[in-house]
Amino acid sequence: MIIHPPSVNSSRLKALIFCCLAFLFVTVFMSFPGMAQPDDTMPPETDKPEGHVATSLSCDKCHVDPRNDDFTFVHQEAAMDMCSDCHNGSIATAQPEDHLQTSANCGSCHNKPGEEWTSVTMDHSVVDPVCINCHNGEITYGKPADHMTAVDTCESCHTTRAWKPARVDHSLISDSCIFCHNGNIATGKPGDHIRSPNTCETCHTIKRWIPAAMDHSQINISCIVCHNGSTAHGKPVNHIFSPTDCEACHTTRGWTPVQMDHSVVSGSCITCHNGITVSGKPVNHIPAPNTCEACHTVRAWTPAQMDHSIVTSVCVTCHNGSIVFGKPVNHIPSPNTCEACHNTRSFIPARMNHSIVSNICITCHNGSTAIGKPANHIPAPNTCEDCHNTSSFTPARVDHSTFTSACITCHNGTIAPGKPANHIPAPNTCEDCHSTSSFTPARVDHSIFTSPCITCHNGTIAPGKPGNHIPAPDTCENCHTTRAFTPAVMDHSIVSFSCFTCHNGTLAPGKPAGHILSLNTCESCHTSTVNWSIVNFDHDAVLGTCFFCHNGVTAFGKPADHIPASNTCEECHTTSGF
Repeated sequence: MIIHPPSVNSSRLKALIFCCLAFLFVTVFMSFPGMAQPDDTMPPETDKPEGHVATSLSCDKCHVDPRNDDFTFVHQEAAMDMCSDCHNGSIATAQPEDHLQTSANCGSCHNKPGEEWTSVTMDHSVVDPVCINCHNGEITYGKPADHMTAVDTCESCHTTRAWKPARVDHSLISDSCIFCHNGNIATGKPGDHIRSPNTCETCHTIKRWIPAAMDHSQINISCIVCHNGSTAHGKPVNHIFSPTDCEACHTTRGWTPVQMDHSVVSGSCITCHNGITVSGKPVNHIPAPNTCEACHTVRAWTPAQMDHSIVTSVCVTCHNGSIVFGKPVNHIPSPNTCEACHNTRSFIPARMNHSIVSNICITCHNGSTAIGKPANHIPAPNTCEDCHNTSSFTPARVDHSTFTSACITCHNGTIAPGKPANHIPAPNTCEDCHSTSSFTPARVDHSIFTSPCITCHNGTIAPGKPGNHIPAPDTCENCHTTRAFTPAVMDHSIVSFSCFTCHNGTLAPGKPAGHILSLNTCESCHTSTVNWSIVNFDHDAVLGTCFFCHNGVTAFGKPADHIPASNTCEECHTTSGF
């Protein structure tokens, strides 16, 4: 046997043989009974009975055995809008009783021919619009466990085209907004939202997010965060001067009226309390400037903390016993010029203005109403005003005429100046020389001195001997008395010169006109400085004849038994012995 190599001609031969065998197989197969005949053996479409389901399929697609009425329905080629023609409960099963309500053709949902009846592509547009009838968790899934709390009208938010995104009908939600609007499920508060609790519904409505009906009671920040003129309107231009804490006066219930918190106002009261913006000073207000805040507080108009320093009227305008209390009944007698003693800071203690008091000091300074004389006061009557003045208690202008005690009681070098170191030696009876009106000049009482006159009368402390004084020692007290300088009681015993120095008819009486002729040496005869008439006659000093004196008149003359002789005594007698 010869084997020829493969060639193109042999390949063609093999194909031809295959086709012949296939044709033979088909011919034999189709000759068996029960085999379907070609389509042209079947009755034409027009031979379908009336009421046959609409289909474009050939009969043998369903009627497999022409010899009986059995068939297997092929839904794939059935008209999808004609399901009810068969599925009417007579020809084929109809919708079960628990089928959701719809008037749509079955094919609207059961649109997958050849698959199970339960394989449904749901066309919600043709279904009973009440979703919960199916989406109740029994027929089909309902609201998930994490669904917001809402009524069961799914269709209010969800559409039949797609479960989400949903067009939320907020009117059906019973949860608070924050359940969804938390930044995870739905948008939450933006980063620039004012600080507030998460109760969105207090301001926002379910119809629109904005504008919001602002519920200020929910805000936990200061008003100015929003009411700054940018986010929301701020203070108007004619607003009173105040800081920006609006909530101090305004409430969250209404912008007006305001509960005025004056403590936050930075302007003066008169800015508003001017009688135009708000009530001002009443007509019966005491005269005062417009600085209300000086007396009134921001807590209450009355009572006022009176600032007397700003009052322009005198005290008695108010302190008259009618508007406000006046002088008490035990007030010291004085005019109604309260301000003379009392100040505007405090009624007591008073800065006493004694110049306006109309009675004597002791009325008050008696140790009860006011301080009296201290225990160590010098003895004096109770006429304080004699020494003390009304401007100051000390130093006092001492009226020594009122004192009943000796000067030394005070002028002892402790209470008041005493005798200075250079004072002339004298006892401590100052009043002997000094007067109560003035310390100097003093009326010197020489009778109290214990020192000689020259201690003072030395030409320095007091006048000394004048230049024409007769020569004498410095024992002034020998001639002069302490009562008067002149006339002096002459103590001739201290004179160290001749009598004629003074007894010359100028300084003192000289020789009388009838004196015998003699020298001017008075002391030659007048030997006594105590008695002028006691004479120890010194005839040596006589210049005339003896008879000038011894004439029986001036002095004894010649005795009766004298021998007869002339009167020239000196011819016989001498002056040394008779």
